[in-house]
Amino acid sequence: MTTRKLIAVTAITLITLAALVILAMFFQDHEIWQDKLATFLSQARGTPWALPLVCALYVVSGVVLFPISILNLVCSMVFGLWGIAYALIGGMLNTAVYFWAGHYVRHYQGGRKLLNHPKIKPLDVKLHKAGVAGAVFLHTLPAPSFSAMNFIGGLSSVNFPMFFSGTFIALIPGAIARGVVGDSLVKVLLAPTAQTWVYLALGLVLWVVLIWGTQIALKRFVPPEVAA
Repeated sequence: MTTRKLIAVTAITLITLAALVILAMFFQDHEIWQDKLATFLSQARGTPWALPLVCALYVVSGVVLFPISILNLVCSMVFGLWGIAYALIGGMLNTAVYFWAGHYVRHYQGGRKLLNHPKIKPLDVKLHKAGVAGAVFLHTLPAPSFSAMNFIGGLSSVNFPMFFSGTFIALIPGAIARGVVGDSLVKVLLAPTAQTWVYLALGLVLWVVLIWGTQIALKRFVPPEVAA
């Protein structure tokens, strides 16, 4: 990770923490909102439709290019640490749906033209060379959305098991980090104590560490010509 990226991540983390402090102070002085939040969480976690609804949301979100990172965070806020599993399941379902959509479009003239686009063709070459590591790398690139990259994966020459495995590996660090942050955030909102604030701070630190660690791992396992 470059110094500029590290500074950006740190700044975002500090801004997020400041916003959470203000929000927690608001909730602390308004018990009625805490009660409403607790009731909502209890009802959401108790419904048998929770997982199907989450899966549907992850698939539909791709149509509007909604960021999966926000979905993961909200998922963990609603379902606690179980939200990590829900986020992974929803993310992988999204991967399967949009990969095969791209694979289907690939067989038509419009899809072949799209694959030859100057910004997409190099990604196809890199995926073909790097395999699983290439799929992991693909999901670290700045992109309109997670779903768009899965669609590009379907357009490419990489096979589904390889792309699916790489995507799963790419999702794990972020899902865990945002899962801990989301769960700790709800605990701060419901009962802001020294322990819940420490839990939240550790979650934010974990988030930054995992982002950094992912970048280091990519430099080690992804061929230089692919990461360039």
